[in-house]
Parts: sequence; C-alpha cells; structure tokens
Amino acid sequence: MTADREAGQRDEMLIERLRGGAGQFVSGTELAGLLGVSRAAVGKRVLGLRNRGWEIEAVPNRGYRLIGEADSLQPEQVTPLLNTRWLGRLYLPHEELGSTSETAASMAREGAPHGTVVLADAQTAGRGRLGRSWFSPAGVNLYVSAILRPAMEPAVAPLLSLAAAVGVASGIRGFVGRPPTARWPNDLLYDGRKLCGILLEMQGADRKPPCVIVGVGLNVNATHFPDELQPTATSLQLQRGESVRRSAVLASVLNSLEEWFDRLLEQGAPAIIAAWTDLADWIGQTIAVTLPEGRLEGVALGLGPDGALRLRTADGQERHLLSGVVQLL
Repeated sequence: MTADREAGQRDEMLIERLRGGAGQFVSGTELAGLLGVSRAAVGKRVLGLRNRGWEIEAVPNRGYRLIGEADSLQPEQVTPLLNTRWLGRLYLPHEELGSTSETAASMAREGAPHGTVVLADAQTAGRGRLGRSWFSPAGVNLYVSAILRPAMEPAVAPLLSLAAAVGVASGIRGFVGRPPTARWPNDLLYDGRKLCGILLEMQGADRKPPCVIVGVGLNVNATHFPDELQPTATSLQLQRGESVRRSAVLASVLNSLEEWFDRLLEQGAPAIIAAWTDLADWIGQTIAVTLPEGRLEGVALGLGPDGALRLRTADGQERHLLSGVVQLL
C-alpha cells in the first residue's frame, strides 16, 4: 500500500469514528490507538482535515468532535456514500491533473483493475470530443474517469457511452427533479444548454475484453463560464437555484453508472438504447449533423442496434452515423 493510500485510509477511519461519536468528544488516546499512531500524529491528521474543510473541534483533555462535514472529494467523504460492488472501490482523487482520462489511460496500461476511478478537483488540459478542450475550474465541478475492462466484444464497447449517459442522467435526477435531455452521442443538456460531456476512449480495439476509459465532465456548482460558453453551458446549481454537495453528486453518479454498465452486460443493447431514447426528446425532429466530410440534414429516426444514429435525408435515404455533432433545426 502506498503512503498516500495509507494516509487516506487513516483519514477515513478518523472521520468514521468522529461521526460515530454523534457530536460527542472522542479522546486523542482512543484515536491514536485506532489509527496506530501517536497522539501528535492524530493532531496533524486533524489539522489536515480542517484544511480540507472539515469542522473538527479540539479541546485539551477532552479530545475531538465533528461539528461540520466538508464538501470534500476525498475518500473519507465519498466512499461511505457508495453502494457499488466494483466501480470506485479503487478511488484515486487528485487536486489537479492535466486530464483524468489521460491519467486513467496511463494507469490502465500499467494494469490498473476494472472499476478504477480517477478524479481531479481541477484539470489543466481537460478534453472533450473531437479534440476540444473542457472547461475545468477548481472546486466547483466533477472531472472523473473510470477504467473498464468489461466482458464484451470490442465492437459492442461503444455502447458504454450510451450507458454512461443514462447512468449520469439517472444519478443527477434527484438533485434537480427532472431528467436531462440526451444529445447524441454523449452529451446531457438542460433547456438546450450543456451540463455534461462524456468521452469514451478504447485501448487496443481488437483486445478481448476491451479496455475502455470513460471520462465524465459534469458541471455541478459552476455559475460563471467563459464568454464563448455562456450561451451554451449550465450547471446543477444554475438549474436547482442553490449549490449542491459534489461528494453526494459523485457518489450518486457512480452508483448509477455501475447499475447501467451492468445492465448493458446483462440485458444487452436494447435495454440501453431504449433508456437513452427516453431522454432524447428530439427523436422524430429535423436535425443537422456535422461530419468531418460535411453536413447532413434529415429526420432523426432513432438509434440502430449498434448505437448509430439513424437519419432519413431529404432524398429518402437512411444513413447510419457513428459520429458527428447534432444540431436541432
């Protein structure tokens, strides 16, 4: 076990014991024995937790008690909220990364297990689809990537992007009261404004089982965006009218993501495509799809069994598109 993992586990144990105290003081001697460290080391751990936003009172000869919880993305705040079996059981938060997906991909190449989750409080080189950047300020949103090694054929793996969209939509619904709209292939919107982007990248497309990195960028408490994003971006806070605890959102999303990833494996593509289609209220409308080779217009007919967008063009042909940018007309 690395020193960081060991320190994280001690923080989890300390917080769990203080929670168990139900507002009563827990002696430094008891905490030192629980953690297997000195009383001075307990004091340093408490100071570190205070610096991360935890409200812990210390009184000589009485000990420590928990007054208020931080909105922290550290394991001691997130792990107790998880009911997953495999997703996020190896959970690695960072203050700042270039890109969570790049870090996850590097870890996957080194053998990181199925279900590993990498999170950053801020990204300096966050990535969206088609090489676009992802606005990633510190302290307000969620930037998280999961390493998946699903027992499926590589050709089916792109459906994980649809499962991720349904999972995130289900995970956030309780915070805003209504589901978002899914925009093919992997965006979630409220009132036409982008709330979440999902990026799926495969390592060794011919490998079985495939290794897939699923990255999620979710706007949680952001209220200000760069000028170019102001007309097109939103957040849970803007939709809800008040701030949301990121730790609660993250745990809810991870719980839901595991459910829908498992459902894809157990029930196959039709269950995922049906759930995703329920979120796509623009199916049946006229849309434009921007492709590398140009622009197509037509009526959105739905998704094919492989997750491709079915588009009926003006000449009556049906096109099946595997990528592109959708715009309602």
